[in-house]
Amino acid sequence: RSGGWYIEGVITGPGGAPVDDVWIYADEGETYIRNGLDATGRTSEDGTFRVGPLVNTAFTLSIRTSDFDCTLIDKVIVVKPPASPTGTVNLPVQLEQGGLISGRVMSGSPAKGIGSFYVSSISGDLKSYSYTSGTGHYLSDALPAGSYTVACDNWGYKPQYFDNKPDLKSATKVA
Repeated sequence: RSGGWYIEGVITGPGGAPVDDVWIYADEGETYIRNGLDATGRTSEDGTFRVGPLVNTAFTLSIRTSDFDCTLIDKVIVVKPPASPTGTVNLPVQLEQGGLISGRVMSGSPAKGIGSFYVSSISGDLKSYSYTSGTGHYLSDALPAGSYTVACDNWGYKPQYFDNKPDLKSATKVA
């Protein structure tokens, strides 16, 4: 399903300096309505990237690095204009400094950290997922500022929310 179309640009940090080693994921469709990963790219030392080849349609770009917010850009339209035989869309992106949520999932008496738990941090449409380590520790990084609902679950356990709340309605938000 690939065509001859590309999305390229330069990724910079808050001060305008290029950011290298940033992953860019292009998914056909809108945020959280994924039809499958279509292409990936990675920035070079000068912050430049090129993702493709792609078909001519709308994509959501997910731009991820551990030092900055996870940036989502919806509805990047990839079309092949008559004057451009390459069909390249130029997209400059400036990243913002990201935050993190970390903690530990514990169970039993005395309480011990438990591994392989699925932990989600949710703020509106933004969702970040991680798993606990063997000692129960988790980290959700590169998060934009906001209030998050943190939940964990695994087979054989009831879903649990931050501050030992039993359901989403009573969950304590983490800012």
